[in-house]
Amino acid sequence: NGTAAGGGAMLTLAADLVIAAESAKIVDVFGKQALIPDGGFLYLLPRIVGTHKAAQIVFLGDVISATEAAELGIVNRVVPLEQLHDAALEWATRIAAKPSLHPPLYGARIDNVYVDAIAVISDLFAAPDIGHRARQFTNLFKVGNHVCQ
Repeated sequence: NGTAAGGGAMLTLAADLVIAAESAKIVDVFGKQALIPDGGFLYLLPRIVGTHKAAQIVFLGDVISATEAAELGIVNRVVPLEQLHDAALEWATRIAAKPSLHPPLYGARIDNVYVDAIAVISDLFAAPDIGHRARQFTNLFKVGNHVCQ
């Protein structure tokens, strides 16, 4: 809700899920002051919107509307201001209701998770109800105490 500028814009980029009010805006204020964007802005922006669009945003300093931010993948969903709280609460409730079967992935930014998939699968297969064959499968990828990459 409102304008995300400077550090607020960076926090928006760093979030795993973003719901924005229709009136929300994102602004890179650093370029307008001849400063280099910091706080991870230059790292995250091109990874979300692409290199050319990121350059346009940084060099021109255009205000990004909530609708454009959704089109660019900066925000997940845009709702009217009066529905913002309910939309966020609905997502939070859905997330909280999910089983925590794969905790290594929760709380970590999805695109920055450098978790070896085989290690995650190994942890899942370590559950007592999965069975002997599943454990045999994961053992194919282990060398000593290390998981092959």
